Amino acid sequence: MPAVICLLYLSIHAALYFAILRDRGGLDSERAIFLYHFASATILIGAFGIWVLASSNSDKWTWFVCVLMLHGIYSLSFLELWALADDSYSLAIMQIIGRGSSAAGLERMQELEAVGVRKRAARLHTLLAIGLVREGCHGSLTLTAAGRAAVAFGRSVLFLVNVFDHG
Repeated sequence: MPAVICLLYLSIHAALYFAILRDRGGLDSERAIFLYHFASATILIGAFGIWVLASSNSDKWTWFVCVLMLHGIYSLSFLELWALADDSYSLAIMQIIGRGSSAAGLERMQELEAVGVRKRAARLHTLLAIGLVREGCHGSLTLTAAGRAAVAFGRSVLFLVNVFDHG
């Protein structure tokens, strides 16, 4: 039953986004989408955590972990799909072709290059804003202590899943 309740909650969470919140300006950035899912996870985990702590049944811990993992899978999938759709090359190519032209030619290539430039600038701004990098001498970027920790964490995850060739 807890899994059904969790799936119902996640369905309502997704439906709320797609039916109402998607077209509002507040959820148009990666940070806002992340916070939308973080708040949802906090509410769900808090509610199920109270349910588990109020009971002496050890089986409820299994359900708690199940709910935690279901929300994690849902949120990661949602965030990944959102990021892929947000200002992506694939969508830009489809829009160009949809306008009745080919994806070739200097003008089209400049449009696609502009998408890449915007994405790169937005990512660098985010890295600066959250303190993972800082500007060094002559406009260069250097990792902060938090940035080095994030890189170490990322490398350890890649090591654990046996990925040695990545881009």
